[in-house]
Amino acid sequence: MAGTAVFGDDYSQTGAASFSSTAGTFIFAPGSATGVLSVDAVADTLFEADETVILNVLPEASYHVSTPESAVGTISNDDLPPSLSISDVTVAEGSGGTVNAVFNVTLSAASGLTVTVNATTADGTAVAPGDYAAIASQTITFAPGETTKTVTVVVVSDTLDEVDQSFVVNLSAATNATLADAQGVGTIVDDDARMFRLYNSNADLHVFTTSRGEFDALVALGYHDETTATSGFTVSTVSLPGTLPIHRLYNPNAGHHYLTTNNSDRDFLVTQGWLAEPDQGFMFPAADSGATEIFHLYNINTGDHLYTESNTERVTILAIPTIPAPWVQQTSLGFAFAASAMASAPPQQSGAHSVPSNDDPSVFTGTSAADESKPLSTTPAVALDSLVNHRDAVFVIPPKADHISPVPVENNETTATSEETAALDAVWQEFGSTIRNGLPD
Repeated sequence: MAGTAVFGDDYSQTGAASFSSTAGTFIFAPGSATGVLSVDAVADTLFEADETVILNVLPEASYHVSTPESAVGTISNDDLPPSLSISDVTVAEGSGGTVNAVFNVTLSAASGLTVTVNATTADGTAVAPGDYAAIASQTITFAPGETTKTVTVVVVSDTLDEVDQSFVVNLSAATNATLADAQGVGTIVDDDARMFRLYNSNADLHVFTTSRGEFDALVALGYHDETTATSGFTVSTVSLPGTLPIHRLYNPNAGHHYLTTNNSDRDFLVTQGWLAEPDQGFMFPAADSGATEIFHLYNINTGDHLYTESNTERVTILAIPTIPAPWVQQTSLGFAFAASAMASAPPQQSGAHSVPSNDDPSVFTGTSAADESKPLSTTPAVALDSLVNHRDAVFVIPPKADHISPVPVENNETTATSEETAALDAVWQEFGSTIRNGLPD
C-alpha cells in the first residue's frame, strides 16, 4: 500500500482478508479468477489537496504477477477553501513609550494546506511614524490545522490632548484561502485631557477643569480662558501605573476651588463643608519620566488656588511687590505633562492675578474672612442655579483694580470693559433671580 491518503483517516476498504496502511492480503475463492477490493473515501470538510491510494501486487510462489502491477485510486477534494478575516482593535494611547495593537487574523475553518496572506498598514487619521510604526509587508503563515494568527502594530504613546485616531491593516494575496474581511481598523483612544484654566475677573479666582462642556459654559458666563503653553498641563483620563486621581473640591461659602491627590485632604475638607466635585483625571505624585512638576500657589488675600507647570510664572507671581507678599507657594499638586506638549492649545484671552490666606489643608488655621477651614454655617452661602451654581459667586465681588499678571492682560485693562459688563449684565438677567445673599447694591 502507498499514496498520500492515510488508511483509516482518508479511506476504508472492503474485500481484503487483512489490510493495513502498508500491506494487505486478498484471497481468491477456489475456482474464481477475479475478486473485488473496494476503497471507500472517508468524507470530511477539510480543504486539502487531492489524495491517492496506490495498491501494488507483490509476487508470490503460487502466482505470477503480470502488468500492470499497481493501481492508483484518487480521492478528489470537494471542499471549499476557508476564508480569512482580521479583527478591529482599540487601544488606549498611553503617555510614554509604546503600546501594542494586536490584530487577530483567523481562518473560518482549519485547512489541510498551508495558508499564507500578506498584511500591510495604511494611515487613517493616525499617521506613521508619529502615531504608529508602519508595516510595509508581513507574510502571515498558517500551518495545516492552525486557525489563528496575530499582527502586532506598535502604537507610539504621547501626552497630546487630541482626538481619537485610527489606521488600518489590510490583508492581500491570500493563498489556499479567500478573503472575507480584509481590513482591520486600529483605533487609538486618546487618554490625555487638557487641564483648562479659567479666571473669574470679578471674584479674582481660578477654576481648573478637564471638562470641555464646563469650560465652554464658564467662558459663556464671562470667564477668561487662561489655558496656554505656559499655564496649562495635561493629565491622564485613565489610571496609569503609579498615578493618583485629582480630586476637586469647592467651598460654596468662599467660592474657592481646591485640587489635591491626597485622599485625607479631600475627606477632611468634606467634613468641613466643602463639596467633592468630579475628579479631574490622574497624575503622578512624584517625578516620572516625561512629567513635569505642577506648582501650587495660594493667594493670601483672595483665597485663590493657582496651579501651573511654568516655573517662570511661579517665580513672577511670587515676586509681586506687595507687602505682605500676597502669594505663597504650597506643596506641589504632583507631576503631569507640560502644556507645551498639548495639541492646538487655545490662545490666551486674558489673565489677571491679585493675591491668596493660608488655608493649606494640612494646617487649617487662620482668621481670614475667607478661611476655607471654617464650617459652612459661619458664612452666608450664595445659592446659584444648576448652571452657575458655585461658580465663585460671579456677581458678589466687584471687579478689582489691582490686577497684576505675569502674562498680558487684555487691553491692559484693570477693570471690566463695557463689553464684559454688558455680557455679565446679560447673564445677570438670565440667572440673577437665583442668586441669594451678599449681592452688591
